[in-house]
Amino acid sequence: MRFLLKWQAQITLFLTLASVSLLMVALTQPFIRITKLIVFDQDTSLAQGFVELFKDGEWLILIILFVMTIVLPLCKIITYGMLSFATVALQSKLLKLLTILSKWAMLDVFVVAILVVAVKLGALAQVTVLPGFYWFVATLACSYLLAYWVQFNRKQNDARS
Repeated sequence: MRFLLKWQAQITLFLTLASVSLLMVALTQPFIRITKLIVFDQDTSLAQGFVELFKDGEWLILIILFVMTIVLPLCKIITYGMLSFATVALQSKLLKLLTILSKWAMLDVFVVAILVVAVKLGALAQVTVLPGFYWFVATLACSYLLAYWVQFNRKQNDARS
């Protein structure tokens, strides 16, 4: 890709910033409500979940969830954003990185699904999905839109060359 038109670059930047912003909101908003024995309610955000795992010494689960729900999505979003503005030499390196990151792309969704299913399987617990979950889904949708947009622009620019 040799250049982006001004409006293409603006849309790319907007989608990148929107994806990162949505992820930050998703991390801080209540994600699920756990009701046990109809008396005990606990709203939990992803950030609170990380704190609880840290307090409980669940290091392996904490690291896996942190990497899959924060680090990898952020890396992928930022890499797609950089791809649109990178030189040709840097683009090939970024594309290799995206190939690696894309293999793990659905793992963040899988992690959330496992979390919800694991809690729902509790015999005396009911789980209610809260806004943080939907913010997280919006993050995924926006980042997929960003990926599509960048790939579309690459094809358009390659056709012009």
